[in-house]
Amino acid sequence: ADAPTPWRVSFLLSLKQQAAFLPRTIPWHRPGWLILRYLQALIAVGLCLPQHQSLALDGLVLFKQQLAQLRLPDGVLATRHLGQQRAVMEAITYLQSLLRQAGHTPPPEFDDALEALGQSLALLLLPNGQPPAFYQQDVDQAPEIDAVLRLAHQDPPKQTQFFPAAGLARLHQGDGVVLVDAGVLKRGMDASTTSASFGSFEFAQRGRLVVVNQGTCGFKAHQVERHRQAAAHNSVEVGGRGPVVVWGEAGLGQQPRHVQAHVEQEIGLGAGIEITHDGYPGYTHTRRLFLNAAGDSLRGEDVITGRAPTTVTAYFHLAPKIQVKLKSKVEAELTGPGLPPLALKVRGGSLSLQDGTSLRTYTEHLAHHTLVLQGDWRQNGCTLRWGIMPNPGYKTAVANHLDATAHDE
Repeated sequence: ADAPTPWRVSFLLSLKQQAAFLPRTIPWHRPGWLILRYLQALIAVGLCLPQHQSLALDGLVLFKQQLAQLRLPDGVLATRHLGQQRAVMEAITYLQSLLRQAGHTPPPEFDDALEALGQSLALLLLPNGQPPAFYQQDVDQAPEIDAVLRLAHQDPPKQTQFFPAAGLARLHQGDGVVLVDAGVLKRGMDASTTSASFGSFEFAQRGRLVVVNQGTCGFKAHQVERHRQAAAHNSVEVGGRGPVVVWGEAGLGQQPRHVQAHVEQEIGLGAGIEITHDGYPGYTHTRRLFLNAAGDSLRGEDVITGRAPTTVTAYFHLAPKIQVKLKSKVEAELTGPGLPPLALKVRGGSLSLQDGTSLRTYTEHLAHHTLVLQGDWRQNGCTLRWGIMPNPGYKTAVANHLDATAHDE
């Protein structure tokens, strides 16, 4: 053995202290990825200290048990937090390496978990490699996600996919990608990183972000609380409230009790999702999203039914690089780098324009525009129809301009 050095002595002393500390401080009251992090440290300490091998063995048994409980049948982590899913995959690959260095064979459950978690994570990313801002997470983690997917040898074909247990969906057609949150947090899971993202979506075209949620990476409590609300997501408010009740920086209240969601795909036509829920007391909401086969047109319909007239508001938060011109109460022009000119057209309400701040990352808080669709209540409900599509008027305007220029010459 190498001669002891002051650093080595200090390190071994630290490990002995952790061996006494960790078993008594595992946060069993917060089911989720944090327990796996503690067990990962416990296993590492046990493998480094021969006299504490039992810690590694016991920790490994508990780690496998917790991992099995946290994996939903469709492969997504039960917390529905993709940043945490990445962290769990990192913990598994770390333990595999550590076990091999210690002369042990990693359990086969680790490979199974990496495959399931990796495939679902890869399919729930935006084209830039970032996760959507559905829960409280910094989306600026594309390099870390790419690294762990490479370690897990996961690069599934990018296609339309629905994860029913998690309630997360990917619509992928041509050059367009839509990620949709159609699920709720399972009972007993740690709710400290949730937000009112249920029913919201993010849309990218030609690898560029078009419509994205605002994010919750604020440094002040009032910022985080405001951005956790439905109004900070591409969602719908009915009577001034969202389908999920959140308060403060981490509180979670009422969620929809009944949710029905399904995805359909027609070759040559496109892919769509329909979500029906009772998240607004006294009202039922059905949201339908359809992405055409070329991926350049996203159409939506929001149907709210209930006896008492109330306000209905849908939000479309544009990516920071998207510029907007409000042409009328039912149409807006969208332009952005690397994108064809787009138009947002609506029926059943009127559009207005607001300015806001995107908190998708902690490193950059960027200004962005929001289009707000205020619905018209008719009889026992409100129906909003909208579409983000290529702007034919732009081509006509360019052609007219060229004709006029040629005539002048």
